[in-house]
Amino acid sequence: MRTKTSRETADWMFHMTRLLGTVACATIVLGLAGCQEGTAPSMKEAGDAVKETAKETGDAVKGAAESTSEAVGEAAESAGEAAKEAGAKLSEGFAAASDKAATALKGIDGGGELLTKVKDFFSSAQETLKGITNKESAEAAAEKLGDLEGTLEKIGETTAEMPEEARTAIAAMIEQGTAHLKALMEKLSERPEVREVIKPKWDALMEKLKSMSGK
Repeated sequence: MRTKTSRETADWMFHMTRLLGTVACATIVLGLAGCQEGTAPSMKEAGDAVKETAKETGDAVKGAAESTSEAVGEAAESAGEAAKEAGAKLSEGFAAASDKAATALKGIDGGGELLTKVKDFFSSAQETLKGITNKESAEAAAEKLGDLEGTLEKIGETTAEMPEEARTAIAAMIEQGTAHLKALMEKLSERPEVREVIKPKWDALMEKLKSMSGK
């Protein structure tokens, strides 16, 4: 056997290295192809599952949001109806008391004028409270309530000169009107920026109303 020369040995090693490299690359390529072929469907299925889950979750969230919105709307509507009903009852009570006062004041000098002043007072006070929407309007309302306190003072002076039956009828009328104003004020008191501005004048007015109604 002839012994390979150094040159031949070097060439042989070079060619073997290239051959082994080619085989290795081919193996890797085939392996990757196999992996891609085997896993592609699984990856697609996983993607479809994620999309389906996302859709179901989205539908659930949307449904929950719609239900919550509907519930809030119904609650607000219910509260509005309750407030409206309460207001109607208070108005009915004030109207009934006004009718009794009109009967008691009939034929009494200055009776009709006093009745009108009491009605105008509560109408103005009610509109003043209903007009409050923010701190600025509360400040304007507080000034108006101060003026109404002066009006109430004069009503009290006139009422004191009336017969007992007339005074009792006016007191009942004031009681009903005050209940309506309290209901409005309770709603406004839920807003701190409004309550802080209006409370001093409101408290002073309520003290006079309480004294005049005997309650």
